[in-house]
Amino acid sequence: PEKNGKMNNYYFNSISVSGLTPSFDKFTYNYDLNVWGDTNINLTVPENATYTGAKSFSLKMGQNTVVLTVKSQSGYTNNYTLNVRADKACTITVNGSGVTVYKKGDTNGDGRINGRDLANVQMHILSVKALTGSSFTAADTNGDRQINGRDLANVQMDILGVKKLN
Repeated sequence: PEKNGKMNNYYFNSISVSGLTPSFDKFTYNYDLNVWGDTNINLTVPENATYTGAKSFSLKMGQNTVVLTVKSQSGYTNNYTLNVRADKACTITVNGSGVTVYKKGDTNGDGRINGRDLANVQMHILSVKALTGSSFTAADTNGDRQINGRDLANVQMDILGVKKLN
């Protein structure tokens, strides 16, 4: 999809949840997940794509199937399937209580990547202000589940127009 331009942005940039196997890859569409109670999944999508699925899923004890759907700006949809084993009846929530999707580098969710986002990444690295949830996912620009100097440099390069993140 990336080679064909932004109109084919029918994939997730990340699916973040503890215990997801295999590790997330945007071109892998089937995953396994074990949960032991209510669980939150954080999703990020490319700019102009949207998550079109449910805000939450009620699970029964045992095997469950959760389908997460992303829609490109051209209208094409793609499904990611999670085969979820729950040790008790519980709920999976997508992106907290709502479905607010941040683009890479946009740590405050205002739709732009600017100095405020750069400062948020710096403050997280310096342990001044911890980023969590979707803000953390947006700051983790390279998807390694850490926020470090690489992510800081990526945000800075986007702001300077050297290399766009989205």
